[in-house]
Amino acid sequence: METSRQLRGLNRPNSRNWRNWRLHQGGVINFFAMIVYSGSIEDSSELIQFFRREVGKLKALRKLVVNIEKTVIWDVNKDGMEFPGLTYGCPSLNELLRELGIVFNVQTLHNPKATPSGIKEFDISAKWTWGHDRVM
Repeated sequence: METSRQLRGLNRPNSRNWRNWRLHQGGVINFFAMIVYSGSIEDSSELIQFFRREVGKLKALRKLVVNIEKTVIWDVNKDGMEFPGLTYGCPSLNELLRELGIVFNVQTLHNPKATPSGIKEFDISAKWTWGHDRVM
């Protein structure tokens, strides 16, 4: 049982201590928003146009995660953009990674067995730096 000293500051929903306490207690903290692409995965120009149109709704992009079902782009607030069906073997995945400025090897990118879990994560920081959306 936590003492009042340990619970101090937990009554504020935005408090970091409150979030850590909720995670410790088995609570689930989900992302706030997910933008889902519903167009054709084969049409890379349509996919890139969707990305360019919707990326303004996200903050600074931080990570791209590819698994055997989908590709997800996360921002600093854990909001995301999901591309169902865009996975290993899709040529549009190459175009999306180039649009994001991610450096990758084509041979290892499309091999899901290159990692034990089949999930590949790429950090996005070179092109999408902190404060890029605040430049006048």
